[in-house]
Amino acid sequence: MPPDFLARQMERLLTHWANLPETLSRLRDAKRSLLHHYPEIFDGLDPETTDDMILHVQNLLRAAWESPDARSRDWFIFKARLNYKKHLEIQRASSSPIGNDLRQFIPKGALFNLEQLQIWGKLLETEPYIWMAPPEKPPAQTQFEQVMSHFQGIGNKAAHCKYSECPWPYFFRKRNNQQYCHQKCAAAAQREAKRRWWHENKNRVRRKSK
Repeated sequence: MPPDFLARQMERLLTHWANLPETLSRLRDAKRSLLHHYPEIFDGLDPETTDDMILHVQNLLRAAWESPDARSRDWFIFKARLNYKKHLEIQRASSSPIGNDLRQFIPKGALFNLEQLQIWGKLLETEPYIWMAPPEKPPAQTQFEQVMSHFQGIGNKAAHCKYSECPWPYFFRKRNNQQYCHQKCAAAAQREAKRRWWHENKNRVRRKSK
């Protein structure tokens, strides 16, 4: 387990990312805030090309958050890690001289991408018995992977605020029976429930009072 201060920072990143707004106009400002507050996660990435990755990871984080069981949650967390890794590899390949040179060999409208072309190029340079070679070891752990590993460890605390108008609904429970992210949402939901009850029952109450 990471130290408490580091765990809290990881959880802030996860909730920040999952709660990014869905409208494009608001997303731009929110993305800048994400990159500003967590630069270590996006180190080595071009901020101008991260939109797809950020949105894809957000979608997977929300799916993990709302998963009905641990297996489903772990699957979506794995997919988020894989998406981030692929984006990082593509960024590194496109910024290298070899990656840029390979682009000239990709016909317009081709069904394969740069990453696939690089893999094929490596295969041609290796021995015929490449498939017998030991599997590649895991790469060095990134900051993002550390955050995702922490998410797997506390996934049972991931919850969605029950207040339908909550602007920040994805949160981590502090108590097993916690239904709302904050006391403000709990109070607002209670007022909404009272208004809804009165709207549905006011005629019957008035008749009884006569």
